[in-house]
Order: sequence, then structure tokens, then C-alpha cells
Amino acid sequence: MQDLDLLKLLEKEFGSNLELMNLASQDDDKLLEFLLSNESFKQRFFTALNSAFIFKKEEFLSFLNLRLLNASYTKFSNKIGLSTHETFIKKDDKVVLNFAFKDCILKGGASKDEDKSKELFFNEILASAEIDRLFEPKVLRNFELIDNATSINQSINQSINQSINQSINQSINQSINQSAQLKNSLTSANFNLLIKGNNLLALHSLKKKFANKVKLIYIDPPYNTGNDSFNYNDNFNHSTWLTFMKNRLEIAREFLRDDGVIFIQCDDNEQAYLKVVMDEIFGRENFVGCIVWLKGNAQNDADTMQRNQEYILCYAKNIESKPLYKIKQKVNIKAFKDEKTGRFYYEGAGLTMGGGDGGSLENRPNLGYTFYYNPQTKDIKPLLDYDKDSVKTITNHDELYNDNEELIKQGYVPIRPPKMGVGNGCWKWALEKTLNELDRILIKAGKNGYSVLRKEWLDSKQVKQDENGNYYAIIEKENPPKSFADFVGSGVGSKENKALFDTKVFNNPKPEALMKYIIEISTRAVAEGFCDDFVGCQGGGEGSLLNINDRADNADSRKSTQKPTPDLVMDFFAGSGTTLAVAHKMKRRWIGIEQMDYIESITKERLKKVVAGEQGGISKAVDWQGGGNFIYAELMPLNAIYKERIKNINDEKMLDSIYKDLESKAFLDYRIDLPEILENKEFKELDLEKKKEALLSILDSNMDYVLYGDIEDKDYAISSEVIELNKIFYGDDNV
Repeated sequence: MQDLDLLKLLEKEFGSNLELMNLASQDDDKLLEFLLSNESFKQRFFTALNSAFIFKKEEFLSFLNLRLLNASYTKFSNKIGLSTHETFIKKDDKVVLNFAFKDCILKGGASKDEDKSKELFFNEILASAEIDRLFEPKVLRNFELIDNATSINQSINQSINQSINQSINQSINQSINQSAQLKNSLTSANFNLLIKGNNLLALHSLKKKFANKVKLIYIDPPYNTGNDSFNYNDNFNHSTWLTFMKNRLEIAREFLRDDGVIFIQCDDNEQAYLKVVMDEIFGRENFVGCIVWLKGNAQNDADTMQRNQEYILCYAKNIESKPLYKIKQKVNIKAFKDEKTGRFYYEGAGLTMGGGDGGSLENRPNLGYTFYYNPQTKDIKPLLDYDKDSVKTITNHDELYNDNEELIKQGYVPIRPPKMGVGNGCWKWALEKTLNELDRILIKAGKNGYSVLRKEWLDSKQVKQDENGNYYAIIEKENPPKSFADFVGSGVGSKENKALFDTKVFNNPKPEALMKYIIEISTRAVAEGFCDDFVGCQGGGEGSLLNINDRADNADSRKSTQKPTPDLVMDFFAGSGTTLAVAHKMKRRWIGIEQMDYIESITKERLKKVVAGEQGGISKAVDWQGGGNFIYAELMPLNAIYKERIKNINDEKMLDSIYKDLESKAFLDYRIDLPEILENKEFKELDLEKKKEALLSILDSNMDYVLYGDIEDKDYAISSEVIELNKIFYGDDNV
């Protein structure tokens, strides 16, 4: 017997759900007898012990919460906390976040800014059949290949002298060519892709094709502010928002390569809780860091503290893969001329080994030698003047080292590795290497004694003199990414959008420079001189400074005879398209998903402008001149078909023809028992228009889509061309 049937049986016998809960709490004899008399209840809510049956009261009460908690078996509807084994205390590293509706799937089905209706949950326990169906691949429709030609000219240019027949023939030929190009692009699997549709369902549809292929996922999801002005359905409460994110992050992880990384932008409202969810899904050990973005628009009217920053959490799929890259930057450095060799150099890093490198003499007994340095003559003599076998037992400098008195009498000063905590330190270079490269050793006097540095040689062509005669050079240095971003404010993103659309189309869009930074530290572009049809072949600038041929992790590309491809970037909250636009300009591949209707008027149009070579944002910095292409497609809505059929009904008899289809093919709220509604006396007494409204209300809460498995169902009237394109996309052999 199904759970819904069991609930109905109980409510029929004992009344309301609340009354049932009250009776259960009191161990009511009549209720217990009734439960024991029903085999389904008996097996589920009682444990046999010898000749007695123990009532599992807590499980029964949780079962009754089906009605009170919108079909969720979770224990909390308004509270949230960290728990381990049913307690709200953090006792160990394996923390699980208990929150209301955690055992549910939240679809998040808004398609317009004003859609603030109650969201639909699918309970993972009660609605497993619906969930399996929910996550099956969906049919794609309205395929469009957008390249430089289509982005500049939406229709064929036609001269005044061109005949009508010439125009028709040109249109037909262009259509045929575009169709062939579209099929070729889909076959290659190396294409940029923009999808309109629910991002949770779209991700599940794309999983088979793109699992383990994405290098970077960047998302800027709707924040749980209650009243912010994002163009998303942001009417989530605390628990709902966490469920919403959990569902998407779990599937998102499957897209990442082993060296992949995900960045999630958020604010103070959920940052702490989101991190715990991320710890659970990606593993605490895979936490890379948190970038603090100083937006620059301080809230001077804040009640307590100004909040002018946002957070960008970063997790790796596998932290051992070292998923982030160092950034190459050109810096102006002071140069010096070596007195002995006449060569130019700049002051490099110190020779002292840090603690993080295992830098203690106990661990590296050969690296504790002494530099005997003569300040007058600048002469340096490295000597091993300690017993290597004693380093584990003697930690006192004076006891371990034996000063060379003869050199000291000649004016030499002993310089030894600084102490490392309570132990002795060591150098980075072995004595043999130091002797071989003694001309690179630079000793400088400071307030706390002498420090040992390395000279980094410069090509004389790099060195210039300023007006005061001082030497300098401009060199390229590699530095790890910083965790603080203050180089661009949020107002820049708004100006960029306004320049594109001549009006304000989005609140607080990300500036392109911020995305450029994220993409630079986490992905690599196509190799220099290599051009793909799906990537802009012109420009690239700093986007190409990380050459794909240098990648240590690109073993497959080196082994293969195929040319390497750019890293793949994904954003399934595409919004105004900043992530995708920047990825395209930086010659990366990309996948974008957006379910809001503005994807057609804003996101897609912006990307068309990028392909055409628009010069806003980072275009000049990366020398972007346009090029490349992308494929646009939409998940084919299922309920839209039935909505249209319901709206067109003008006869009571026509209702009968749609009831069966609604129950067998449409995605109804699993809590809705359609046969029960149809037999309901009140429903039967409604006039036709009210019945139509009732049926539409079952479908209105979410936008659902046609299953790929049903693509050849004649009821959907899908064209042969769309069927073929879907089969190519999904890799169906029966094309």
C-alpha cells in the first residue's frame, strides 16, 4: 500500500493529521489496535520482540509529518543547525548539515522575474519514481548556430537590384549551410553551448555528454536575502535555499575533471552555511580558499555594519591535482650590476628554507653549512662546520657549530641558517650547488644581522636606466592567486551592461575583469597559433599567456595526435552572460544555462555582440576582435503543450481526452491525486472555465520538459530535423 493511501486510511478513521499526532503521542489504545490490525502499518511501525510488538512512535510521527511538512520526512521545518548523530553539537570533523527539506529535490521553476510562487519539492523517499523521471534527459528544441555572420546580420542582406528569386535561393542555401554546420558542430562535441531551461534538469540532461570534462564551474546563484533585486526567483527561505543549492552542487561535481575547480559567489546571508554544504559535497580537504571581493559600494545607511564585500568560495574536485595556476604579471624591478662579472641581476628569494618546506636541520642534516663572509672584501666561503650526526640531539647553535677561528681572525663573519622554532634551520641549496653557483649568492646586512639571497641574472637588453642613472628592468613574475580582490568594483559591471544595451538591464552584474581573474587562475586557453572553429581565432591576449602545451596535467593531449582544445567553463546561473562572454573572449570553451525568459533578450544578445567583436569589458585587454560561434537550444517544455490544450477546450466532453494524458505523461505535483480530484463532488460541480483553471493550477508551479525517451511520440509532433539534432547531441547511434 502506498504512503498516500495509508495516510488517507488513517485520516478517514481518526480525522485530522494533528489529531492523529496527538493520539500517537499519548499511545492511544484505539490507534495502536488499528495500526496492528493493518499488516502494512504493523510491518512499518512496530518491532517484534518475543511475543510483543514495540511501537516505533518517532517513525510514525515523522510519517505523519508528510502532510505538515509538504511531504518531507525531515524533522525540522524552521530550525537549522550543525549536527552529528542527531545532536546540534560539532564533535568531530565529519559534520553533516541537518536542514529542513534536505531529503527533497527542489526544482526552482521560475521563468519570469515576477514568479514568486511556492516552489515544488520532490521528496527523495516518497517520490522516487517522479525523481527518476525528473532527471532523465530532455528533448532540445529551437537549435540555432550563431556565428559571426548571423550575429552581425540577422537576415540576408539584399541589394536593391537583387531579384526575388536570387533572394530566395540565397536564403535556402544559407539555411542548408547553417543546418550542415550545426550538425557538424554537434558531432564534434567541441562547441560552446547556451541552454534555456531549468538548470537542475538541464544539468542532468547534459551529464552524460559532459561529465568529467569541465575545468571550471563559476556560479553566482540567487542569494537568500528575501528582498534583493536579482532577476531570479529569490523568494527562498533559509532551508529551501540550502536544499536548492545542495541539489545543484551534487550534480555539478560530476561535471568537473579531476583537476577541476568550482567557484561560488555569495554574500553574508548564507556564506557560512553554504561552506558546510560544500564541505559535505566536495570534502573539507578539497577547500581551496575564499576570495573576498571588495565591491566598493559601501552601504552608508546600514543599521549596524557596512557590507561592501562578497565571498567567492573555491573548492577542488581533487586538491592533490593543484587546480589553480599562478598568475604571470609584468613588474618593474630594481636592477644591479655585479662588480665581478659585470652582469646585471635583481634580488631574488632568500636561501633560507621555510617551515612549510620541511625546513629544519633535523629533517635536512646536510643543509646547515655556514657562509663565512668578509664584509670588507665581499668574499664568501661556504663551509660544513658541524657534526651531521648530532643534529637530532643538539638544538643549540653554539653547541652544534664549530667556528673556524682562522677565518674569523681574517675578518670573516659566520652566517648560519636562522633557527626554526626550537630547532635549527637550514638552507634550500645543498653545499655542492652553492659552491657551483657561488657567484649567485648575495649577502645583505640588515638590522637583525645578515640575510642570504639569490641573484637572478638579467639579459642586458632588459635593463634600462632612469633619469637618475638607476638601473631597472621589467620582468614577468609568477605569483599564487590572491584571496582578496579589490581591483574592480561592482559599478563597473553595471556600466558594461548599460554600454551593451543602452539601459540598465541587470542589478549588480559581475564586472568582466573579475571573471577574467577567475578564469586566468583556473583554466588555460587554446595553444598559441592553434585555431578551432568553435573558438574565436582572433585575439586572446592575456587569455593565451597560459599555453596549453605547457600543462603538466594534459597527458592525454600529449599522447593523442589530435590538437589540444581549450578548457571548458560552465555557468549554470548564466544571468546576463558575463562568465560566458569573458570565457569566449579568452578563447575558452563554455556552457551556459539560464531558465529566465531574459536569456533571449539579454544573455543570447550579449553573446552575439561578443562574437561580432564588441569592444567593452576586457576586450581591449585581451585584444578581442570577434569570432567563434555558439549553439543555442531550449529544453522542450512539456506542460506548455497541455496548457495550450486545456486553454483551447470549449466543451466538457473534451476534458475526458486530456485527463489520461495529464496523469500518464505530464509532470504533476506528486501530492496531487488526479483521479480523486476528478471524482470530487466540488470539482464536478464547477463550470468549464473553473475546471480548466483547476487543471492549469496543477501545472503552473513548474515548467517541465519532454523526455528524450519520448522524442518520437507522435503526440508531441516533433519534427524529423529536431529529432535528428537531438540524436546527434545525445550520441544516439540510430541517427
